[in-house]
Amino acid sequence: MFTIRLDKKRVETMLNTLPREEIPFTTALALTRTAQSSKLTQLDSISRIFDRPTRFTLNSLGIKTATKTDLTAVVGFKEPGALISLPFGAEGRKPHYLIPQVEGGGRPLKGMEILLRSKGILPPDKYAVPGRNARLDSYGNMSRGQIVQILSAVKALRDTLQHSGKSQRSLRTKRRNAIFVARDSEGRPIGIWSRTSRRGPPKVLLAFVRAPSYAKRYDFYGIGERHADATLPVEFGKAWEHVMRQRGLI
Repeated sequence: MFTIRLDKKRVETMLNTLPREEIPFTTALALTRTAQSSKLTQLDSISRIFDRPTRFTLNSLGIKTATKTDLTAVVGFKEPGALISLPFGAEGRKPHYLIPQVEGGGRPLKGMEILLRSKGILPPDKYAVPGRNARLDSYGNMSRGQIVQILSAVKALRDTLQHSGKSQRSLRTKRRNAIFVARDSEGRPIGIWSRTSRRGPPKVLLAFVRAPSYAKRYDFYGIGERHADATLPVEFGKAWEHVMRQRGLI
């Protein structure tokens, strides 16, 4: 939440010249247009702050428009079925993945990490990050194809636990050149590796690390406040003029 400063006398003058029934519409129009331009300003900031943001990231902001009966407009992070701009972990909901960049601290689990934990592969106190041999896309993220490959292998690894004897030995032999869970000397999982040959060293695809902590990088609230502070008075003046001209009063 933040405060927007307005020229009280100027606003009162405009309101006093408006037909009373037009005040809610005029206000809602000004708020909505301010939110729309605020979203563009936020997207410009995302493009400058983050290295090669994906389309998914650039599409992460949404708008709740104001109406005559609800004079609030919101710019926030989108999630299925809701529009949020809440602090990390607020109200028990899974936070948007950009919230840690705004609030600082840890990040929510990614889909792949949730699956790996459900299989008992990723320890409960660890997170998965791309290893030195991971294939990265043009945005610097692990390629979707390799993620699918790893998750397919995870299912195969689980399935082998249901076999025994010759059948299980045969499956292990087939996987000798495939993806496997790497463990330390005490048997604890440390990552997901792949082996391309018997003699060559294994390749590190995923490394299991301690919970990452993020510093505040994205001044979402400050950017929004500065933009609204400068823009809302201008948009209110435009909305007032629009309504007054429609009513033939100027």
